[in-house]
Amino acid sequence: MRRKSDKLTCYEVQHSIKEYLQEEMSLADAAAFVQHVRSCPACREELEEYYAFSSALMQLEALDEGEEKGNFFLNIHI
Repeated sequence: MRRKSDKLTCYEVQHSIKEYLQEEMSLADAAAFVQHVRSCPACREELEEYYAFSSALMQLEALDEGEEKGNFFLNIHI
């Protein structure tokens, strides 16, 4: 994730949700992401919606494959 300062914009956060959920960020970027999401209701809602959609999609894929997949847990305490 590219940023000009320590604070991220909503655009940067919302376009890096997938990267965050797939744990493809550096620790510094993930910390900045979480800091922004904790203080921004709009980005928190976007993250929650993306997470819910991703979880539902994983469950559907598991049904198609005939096997159970574990749920990943979102580690953001609000």
